[in-house]
Amino acid sequence: MPVQVTANEPDNEAIVARFLAVWTPHLLLLDDEARVAHEWVGYLPPTLYLAELQYACAMLRVRQRRFDEAAEIFERVRDDHPRSQVADAAAYWAAVARYQESGQADGLQKGWDILRSRYPTSIWRTKVTMYE
Repeated sequence: MPVQVTANEPDNEAIVARFLAVWTPHLLLLDDEARVAHEWVGYLPPTLYLAELQYACAMLRVRQRRFDEAAEIFERVRDDHPRSQVADAAAYWAAVARYQESGQADGLQKGWDILRSRYPTSIWRTKVTMYE
């Protein structure tokens, strides 16, 4: 359920403080218990916003241990928004979600191979180097 809060209104001080909002827009995706599953700060144009929102939804599913659904969404972000700010992270997490789902290293390796080839200079690419 989308909720918009005006940060500088006195009635909203508690919610701004709870989520440590210091700049706007400050977008949060919360789980059923109002825990932050993903957040980002700053304006994004519609295409990048969509990629970020899909990525956030996938992260929520990871936290809910719904790995198959998460992997599918991450792969969609990776493939449909390859130049977005979250595409490389989505490639990383798609591989992790596939591994968590199956317990088989082949899904992890295949996903990280995609990450290595598409995003060779990404920080997410660097994170897999400990396994090489």
